[in-house]
Amino acid sequence: MEVEQQEVQHGVRSGIPEKVVSDNGPQFASELFAKFAEEWGFKHVTASPRYPQSNGLAERSVQTAKRLLRKAEADKRDPYLALLEYHNTPIDSQLESPAQILMGRRLRTRLPTTNAQLMPRNVDHKNVKLHLEARQHKQKNWYDKSARSLPTLSTGDTVRVQQQDGRWTPANVIRKCDQPRSYVVQTPEGTEYRRNRKHLRTTPAETTTTATPAPETSTKPAVTPVPVTTQQSTTPAPYVTRSGRAVNPPRKLNL
Repeated sequence: MEVEQQEVQHGVRSGIPEKVVSDNGPQFASELFAKFAEEWGFKHVTASPRYPQSNGLAERSVQTAKRLLRKAEADKRDPYLALLEYHNTPIDSQLESPAQILMGRRLRTRLPTTNAQLMPRNVDHKNVKLHLEARQHKQKNWYDKSARSLPTLSTGDTVRVQQQDGRWTPANVIRKCDQPRSYVVQTPEGTEYRRNRKHLRTTPAETTTTATPAPETSTKPAVTPVPVTTQQSTTPAPYVTRSGRAVNPPRKLNL
């Protein structure tokens, strides 16, 4: 119920979102949260289970917030002031702060500023979106230099799915999810899992073959030939330089 209360507070302040992306925690996978999403009229999308990278934006934001709270606690300062300064800091040289993008104005902090700087201004959200997409595209290009894309799976493919303990168990692909690189597979026991393509390995389908009798062979003992050893000279060939001069190794302890 606490998650729903937090969502209500965000909805009252900023409006109801069209889509909410989350992980597969029990607080989001519950029937109560599904009913809450239906009542408030937003679409709930979950990331691939056991693959936090698919929800990287939220994971990175949580990491940044935790780092701010730890630093504020270490310096014995108010953590809310630290979050306020973070919301009021520009993202980069071409993007405004999160507060300006969301509310169209700077927030008043303890830093001295003029009233003109706090006046609301129109934000070109189309330009903001294009710049954010360019940043993501640049990061994707750097990531793709050391990564490779896995082939797409089809319904009915035989695969092996990685379990939580690291074991790979056989399964079959049932369907592809709406989320990118996410599939639902079924084990021979009938258990269904939703996994990212990273946790699925393609395997050839098992085929049953009938054993054919081996042809009869004679039981005569095989004659193993005895190899003939020839004595070879162990004297290494002299080293010849580029000019054609033969270099002989020095004779050591030739008594």
